[in-house]
Amino acid sequence: YGDQRRRLLSWLTRRVLGPHGAGILVEANGGYFAIDSADVEIGLRLRFAGGFALEEISRLTPFLGQEGRALVVGAHIGLLAIPLAHKCSQVVAIEANPRTFHLLTLNARLNGASNLRLHQFAANDRQGEMDFLLSTENSGGSKRVPKVRQSMYYYDEPEICTVRAAVLDEELGDEDFDVIVMDIEGSEYFALGGMQRDPKPFDLPGDDPFASCALARVRRVASLAPLGRGLGCTA
Repeated sequence: YGDQRRRLLSWLTRRVLGPHGAGILVEANGGYFAIDSADVEIGLRLRFAGGFALEEISRLTPFLGQEGRALVVGAHIGLLAIPLAHKCSQVVAIEANPRTFHLLTLNARLNGASNLRLHQFAANDRQGEMDFLLSTENSGGSKRVPKVRQSMYYYDEPEICTVRAAVLDEELGDEDFDVIVMDIEGSEYFALGGMQRDPKPFDLPGDDPFASCALARVRRVASLAPLGRGLGCTA
């Protein structure tokens, strides 16, 4: 969908549901999930495909087991965190967007994920607050206000709010995890800066299209160059 079509579809959905239609309930990923009624990115995929990130769930499951623990930073509405919670002992899920966090909390209850521990803050390299974009038509694209202003971040006229920013090492203490998933729209650099107690260097091959895309996104949001040394990786 182009920007204009997505805006029209988002507007029509909200119009049909009415002013109090806060979300749409979909059957997906082996459970039931409430998604923002204005979301025409992940929301549209869920309504018509009935699933999201299924391949990722399959890839991560073997690393957990019944006694495993997972950390999901940027949990959105729980499409990854909740299915993983049904496969291991505990999942810690972190989400900064206050609207999305409300849906995440609701979805955890809807799916009986009692071993899902939720935190509402933006993972950062220092404690405090940050300005945050609440993307409307793609709620999963919500992020810290980018250092580089580009139209693709503002096409749906997102609201800007202030959220709590926190250091993962300080919030989670000495907890150990078998799996860590981080998808926070270019803020990974800052989140990793707050995870220094047990740093594990990793490589991102320069010829990997996914790695190139991810690094480009981090550069635009964090406005950092060169990036590799700061992340402790090569690219």
